[in-house]
Amino acid sequence: MFDFLFKRKPKATSSSANSNLAAANAASLASVAKADQQQQIAQARAAALAKLESLASNPGAEDAIVSLLLSCDFADGRFKAANHVHSAAALQKVLSAMRNTDKRVAKLMQARLDVLAQADQQQQLALRCINQAQQLGLQASLNPQQIADLDKLVAGLKHFPDALKAEFDAHYTILQTRLQAQTALQRQVLDLVQHLTISQGIADDAHGAQLDIWQQAFDLCLQQAEAVALPKNLLADFTHKMQAAREQWAQLQKQKIADAKTYISAPVSAPVATTIESSTEFVAAETSDSVDVAPANAMHTDPTSTEKPAQITTPSSKAKPVKLVQVSTEQILAAIQDMEAALEQGSALLAQKLEREVLRGVDLKHTGLNAEQKERLFKVQSELGRLLSWAKWGGSISRDELIKAAEELPSKELEPDNLAKKVSGLRERWKSLEASTGGAAREIWDRFDTACNLAYAPAAAYFQQLAEERKVNLEKAELQLSEWRITADALLQTIQTAPDWKVISQTAMQMKQTWQTLSAVDRKNKARVDGQFYAIYQSLSQPLEQQRKAEVASREQLIAQVAALDPQQRDSVDQLRALQARWQEQAQALPLRRKDEQALWEKFRAACDGLFAQRKAVSDSADAERKANLQAKQTLCTSLERAPSADALSESAIKQLLQEAANTWRSIGYVPRGEENEIDRRYENAVAQLKRLLQQAHDEKSQAGKKLLQAKLRLCQQLEAAFVEDTSKAQTLMSQLSAEWQQLSSQATLTAKPSTKLPGKLDSELDKRFAAISQAVQNSDASYANLLQKNADSAAQSILQLEILNSIDSPPELARTRLQIQVDVLQAALRSGNNADAAKEQLHRLCSLPVLLDQTQRQRLDKLLMLNLT
Repeated sequence: MFDFLFKRKPKATSSSANSNLAAANAASLASVAKADQQQQIAQARAAALAKLESLASNPGAEDAIVSLLLSCDFADGRFKAANHVHSAAALQKVLSAMRNTDKRVAKLMQARLDVLAQADQQQQLALRCINQAQQLGLQASLNPQQIADLDKLVAGLKHFPDALKAEFDAHYTILQTRLQAQTALQRQVLDLVQHLTISQGIADDAHGAQLDIWQQAFDLCLQQAEAVALPKNLLADFTHKMQAAREQWAQLQKQKIADAKTYISAPVSAPVATTIESSTEFVAAETSDSVDVAPANAMHTDPTSTEKPAQITTPSSKAKPVKLVQVSTEQILAAIQDMEAALEQGSALLAQKLEREVLRGVDLKHTGLNAEQKERLFKVQSELGRLLSWAKWGGSISRDELIKAAEELPSKELEPDNLAKKVSGLRERWKSLEASTGGAAREIWDRFDTACNLAYAPAAAYFQQLAEERKVNLEKAELQLSEWRITADALLQTIQTAPDWKVISQTAMQMKQTWQTLSAVDRKNKARVDGQFYAIYQSLSQPLEQQRKAEVASREQLIAQVAALDPQQRDSVDQLRALQARWQEQAQALPLRRKDEQALWEKFRAACDGLFAQRKAVSDSADAERKANLQAKQTLCTSLERAPSADALSESAIKQLLQEAANTWRSIGYVPRGEENEIDRRYENAVAQLKRLLQQAHDEKSQAGKKLLQAKLRLCQQLEAAFVEDTSKAQTLMSQLSAEWQQLSSQATLTAKPSTKLPGKLDSELDKRFAAISQAVQNSDASYANLLQKNADSAAQSILQLEILNSIDSPPELARTRLQIQVDVLQAALRSGNNADAAKEQLHRLCSLPVLLDQTQRQRLDKLLMLNLT
């Protein structure tokens, strides 16, 4: 039955074998094809590499290498080709093509482009340095700051290009040589100026020759090529001092010759000769080298001589008086003594200050100094110059010592904090030397700075270690905060049901104490962790504080109950014991802060003790009341003394303050008798000060009103004068003056009026006057100009009458006219009754009167306004 199955099996076997054979043949063909393809790829790669090697040996084949790189289909070939690409254009081309294709080649191209860009930047900076050095070389004079700026610019170069290094060094050497020459030349001129300063007051012949030598040296300095760089003030200083030295030396020479002649021509009488000898002792000593002075026996003639003896005459009594000096001899001697003391103490700066303030520029010819005193002055000035020269040298020595100290610091093994202080101290001393002895050379500063940085390195490492420890401390603090947060949440839940305030208080106290003992953290994190801690702490302390407040109130009630006990009752002691027992129970249930507990306990004990001392308290109450009154009065005086000034407080506020203070003062009772006079005097002084402020504010406002009225009056007068002079000019000027008038009127609303009513009337009258002249100017009203000139006589008479009423002097040319009308004016004033009111009324009419006044009359009117508008 199943024979058909067996008949088909061979056929199936044959088909499977055929399919397997076909698959095997296909695989064989595929492997052969793949091998052929791989061989072709290998041959293509070999050919590409061979072509790359041939192109690499040719310097001009960079474009062909780029084309080969872009057409290459394997990464190693592209990378090898990329190693032979160096120009900026080729690098950019390859980078654009390989940016998203081959990251390794793109990275190489970008790195080489960055190198080229950096090299180009360095090249541009080097050219800028050379250009700046060339420009500095073309300048007539150099400034050390310019060289320093050039050094800073060169320091910005990581590596100076070799092609430009020689050119820059040549220019820089020239600049350094010129700067050194300028410095040396300036030093020579400074030395010459110092020589002139020290040699003041020398009168010998050698000094004149020395002045010539110094002048020749100065002339040689001016002939040098770098003389144009010398400071103008230094040249002027030398010229001025040389001229002064020559004039002083010439005057001293003339004085010596005159003194010598006076000595030779003196009378023979013994008393006079003695006087001359004693009075010209130091003159003869100084002139012995340059003037031949006759010996003591020169008055006797030689019998063999045919010459007649010289006629001896006495000095004329009409000799020219000596010019007075501005500095006295005592002041000069005191200055010399102070300079000697300062130099003994080594304070050259103090001695230089004394020499500059007292002795410099003094004419020693008329000082009255003798030879010994002049010698002292010369020695102290010489010593001062020597010390000043040594000061700069000492600065160099001090800097060497500082460098040595900085270099020795690493070997001392100091603590980090002490080491940091030492380095900071050395740098501060270096800065002080810079201020006192001038700046140091760049290489010296670099040496000192390097030594300080090397010495500070251990301290820097130590501080870095502290920073790491603070990080660890921060982690510990955050962990502790997490634990406390859990504990606080559990305790807060118990507050709603059955709170144990004693446990809550102890927990909050322990948290605070533990937090205070935690190690330090960085400042930037301290505020954050402190905030987190205080948030947790406040979550417990706030309800605890509320409960404590309630407990304090309960304790206060117990104290009040003790104070309310009647000591005359029999059971007062039993009641007191019951209250004490309740106190102990509450203290154990909820402990308060130590200070609060102590304060309340003291009050409770005081209440208990007061139960037995109530009678004495009654007797002492009067004293307590007086002390309280004294305290109230002192507080009132303090508030009055601390009252703001008149600028910050209005007049009404000051008046109200004074009124309230007076009412309060009267309402306060008696004070202790010993302090009564003192507190009364203090109150009166405070009130007087406020009244002065009130008067000051009133005066300032009154003065503002006066100035405003004067300004308006001047505008009226200015426009009236311009109208009389030229109508067209007045029309042109009127717009400007009207604007100023409007500005003054707007200010009038902000400026308080004076206390009298007259300035307000004047203000309205001046408004009418200005409006009238403005209308006349617009209409070119000639009659108004005639009116202005017509009122001149009446205005002049009114001014004179007002001066008589106010007892003010009139101009001298009006003296006769004043005498004529003085009696009439005074009689009229007496008949009117009040001279002040009459004067103010007449001044009111004068200011409102349109009139043309000259400058003198305007000044007189302003003076009357300032006197009457008070």
